[in-house]
Amino acid sequence: MTAGRHCVLHVGPPKTGTTAIQRTLDLNRGMLAARGIAYPAIGMRFFAHHTLAEAARSGTGFDAFADQIAALEGRLVLSSELIADANEASLRRLRGLFPAEGPRVVLYARSPLEVLSSYWSETVKAGRTWSLGECALDAALGNGPPLAMRPETFLPRLAAVFGRDAIEIHLYATALDTDGDVAAHFMRAILGVSEFARPAAHLNRSLAPVEAEVLRQLNRRPPADQKRPERVAAARALAKRIGDRTAPYLRTLTLWHDRPVFRGPERALLDTWRDRIVDPLPPGDVLFTERKRDVAFLDPAIWLDHDDLALALRALQAPG
Repeated sequence: MTAGRHCVLHVGPPKTGTTAIQRTLDLNRGMLAARGIAYPAIGMRFFAHHTLAEAARSGTGFDAFADQIAALEGRLVLSSELIADANEASLRRLRGLFPAEGPRVVLYARSPLEVLSSYWSETVKAGRTWSLGECALDAALGNGPPLAMRPETFLPRLAAVFGRDAIEIHLYATALDTDGDVAAHFMRAILGVSEFARPAAHLNRSLAPVEAEVLRQLNRRPPADQKRPERVAAARALAKRIGDRTAPYLRTLTLWHDRPVFRGPERALLDTWRDRIVDPLPPGDVLFTERKRDVAFLDPAIWLDHDDLALALRALQAPG
């Protein structure tokens, strides 16, 4: 393996466009290989190196993966948002996959206001039944949310293993402004590739408010043999049936950046990690220009006012 710092370890974190980046890398594996860039199908699950990251944590099976990676030619690129939550022992195993110079350790910083709303949608997809307000309260109490809102918690571990100078923090908003999406930014700014194939569809989009409310209710009594994609599809189908009747029930929760849960991580990045932020900062000594966000959700009173919708929902739930 060659090229040292030209190698890349993309650590996410979650909710910063990781799926889009990984699908694009996977789709373009052959083209990248022709350019001397290896995005190996080793230790991979869902387009990313999640199985490799899990093996690095447990130690089980990791040596076999390492032997396969050692035989590769070119610049190694690995990607998994699980790495952001890895302990130092796991990171040291991953460090051994790269040449002596080590990789560039790439992550994206996203406005925590965006992250929270996206995180709530993702948890509902995963089976949670909580409301947007309950999710926000959980974050305010320090019980969550994901690592994308608290990069200062895992950056010290990355610096301890790979070296502070290896870390590159890119701004999610800048990626959208300059390249239209974060995957295109990664291909151009990180790998130096401007022409590449793009995935046909976005598989991991956030739920619309009516979809989130339907799915939240389905999660309360899911059929025993129903898989997550089937439940999401059923929720989207019922949401389409509801149609224009959603309008009177749309509500918004306003998130303000001056809340400690949002302001604290921003200050930590600026005060401690400013030198590792690659992109120009916005004016005003801030990292994120968005200081307020209105997040829409659907009032569950819709089920009380429309018997036909309540019956349609019940038909999709498990008996009981």
